[in-house]
Amino acid sequence: MKAVFIGAHNDDVEYCAGGMAYALKQTGFELHFLKVACKRRKYKKSGRSTDAFSDQAACAEYDRQDIAAAEVFGAHCKIVGGYADDYYTGTNEDMLLLRDAVEEIMPDIAFIHWMKDSHWEHVAASRAAFQVLCEHTSCEVHAFEAGPWQSMIHLIPDFLIDITAAMPVIEKSLATFNQPLACGTALVTEKQAAAQYRGYMAGVPYAEAYKILRFPPQRLGNELISPKLLGPGYRWGGGDQYPFGLNYYL
Repeated sequence: MKAVFIGAHNDDVEYCAGGMAYALKQTGFELHFLKVACKRRKYKKSGRSTDAFSDQAACAEYDRQDIAAAEVFGAHCKIVGGYADDYYTGTNEDMLLLRDAVEEIMPDIAFIHWMKDSHWEHVAASRAAFQVLCEHTSCEVHAFEAGPWQSMIHLIPDFLIDITAAMPVIEKSLATFNQPLACGTALVTEKQAAAQYRGYMAGVPYAEAYKILRFPPQRLGNELISPKLLGPGYRWGGGDQYPFGLNYYL
């Protein structure tokens, strides 16, 4: 079986859903990380003094780091799209590139950004990914959360997963990044704090939170495969008094 993780930036998948990637790999899944907004020359256009993507040698090193970070999980990594001089908005061209990448994989399960995010490229990547996945696959789709100042403040989990065993692997992967907006040391510290907070909710040392965006179609049983795969590491959100697991979000 195949799982696809679609993130906007170089470090998004590893940071946001590294625990899920680790858990699925343990069950025999083939992992694919797609990164759609990595090569954007935003800094020069926004007036900053340093354009992080104007140096071709630096860009080649960033690509190497992206691939190396994914390989820590045993995942295939593809940077979708080339260089652009503006922010990622999910244009028709962006959608076609993402469609081709997804159709090449044909995943059984997918993970994307939560649409209620304060980072507009996360939102654009989420909308593009959700449309492509719904139009061209039959897989179940879940949303992961980004950092504390992004979608984490807007996401009430439908379910959480125990990522305690995965944390050393996540930290090793994040430490691979040494980029202007993806510093390994800072990413590890932030991930530990966020995972501890979600772990408190789940009753474990470290956890990740997710939203359910799309169930498999009726012809495939209309049942989620993720709870069966993850077993006791899968915790429904909410509680007996205020349950919000099984809510269906579009």
